[in-house]
Amino acid sequence: MYYSTSRVLAVLDLLQAHGRMRSDDIAAHLEVDARTVRRYVMILREAGIPVEMRRGRHGGYSLPAGYRQPLALTKDEALALTYSFLGTGQQELGLDERVAARTLKKVTRALPSATRDLIGALDGAVTFAPPQFPVDFGAAPGCLDMLVRAIHTRHCVHIRHCSQAGVLTARDVDPYQVAHRAGRWYLVAHCHLRADLRVFRLDHIQHLRELSATFTPQPVDALAAVEQSIAQTPWRWEFAVLAVAPIATLRSRLPATTATFHPQADGVMLRGFADDLEWLAATLAGLRCPLVIVRPDELRDHLRALAERLRVIADRPLRPEEESTLAESLPPVGR
Repeated sequence: MYYSTSRVLAVLDLLQAHGRMRSDDIAAHLEVDARTVRRYVMILREAGIPVEMRRGRHGGYSLPAGYRQPLALTKDEALALTYSFLGTGQQELGLDERVAARTLKKVTRALPSATRDLIGALDGAVTFAPPQFPVDFGAAPGCLDMLVRAIHTRHCVHIRHCSQAGVLTARDVDPYQVAHRAGRWYLVAHCHLRADLRVFRLDHIQHLRELSATFTPQPVDALAAVEQSIAQTPWRWEFAVLAVAPIATLRSRLPATTATFHPQADGVMLRGFADDLEWLAATLAGLRCPLVIVRPDELRDHLRALAERLRVIADRPLRPEEESTLAESLPPVGR
């Protein structure tokens, strides 16, 4: 998708820069064949770009004299495009950082000014988390533009925010960063009401107003702050479990959104919340290290039940009729 789109746009860029070009020359620039160039040209024409085609020895492709067509993208499409070229998005696509930056710059030149300004402001103000599954940006939050502008101009903002529990509070904050993770947008900011760093979901912000007061930016790991905030979101069960293993090992095996990590003399205390103790028992079993359950006691019952289910699986023999059936369906060893 990236390579096709970028090369289609590259054809438009070449024609705007060089005027009429032969198919072979465009193909050489893009390292494709002439048939592929024609396909790219047809995509441009279908998108409403009036690429002219002339056959013959002196033929080729060209745009009408003076033609400049802004690339029509919605705000949401612009966000998805920016994600593909900035930060972790380019890593997921296997793009060279310089190539990604150069291509994004080319694309933004063809955008309407408002969309172009938004994309320019996102770089440095928004952090994108690596996707665990295909990213669905959905509709961009209505307050995103104002927040990004406030981050760049270093202006405090006043927000009315509704918590997960439905509690509405009004507070002034210093907006440090916006983070996008797993399809949701978060503001990482210093909250004047709590005198501490706080994370707010953008879709929970009911009102936002820029203030005249300014702030001094502080370095912050936006994604780490978001993941810690998710881990501390109160659910039905609050748990504390001592894990006897190096903290680096535990961090590699347990998502940061599941628990917070507190080093102790004899291990690491894992603290967090869960809505499903059966899921928590299976998750903790996957840590593959000694554990001491501090709370809740109900977690012990779920661990025992899990152990019993695994014991039944381990002790169950393969019946003769199953062995013959499986032998027919399984490929020979070594293939």
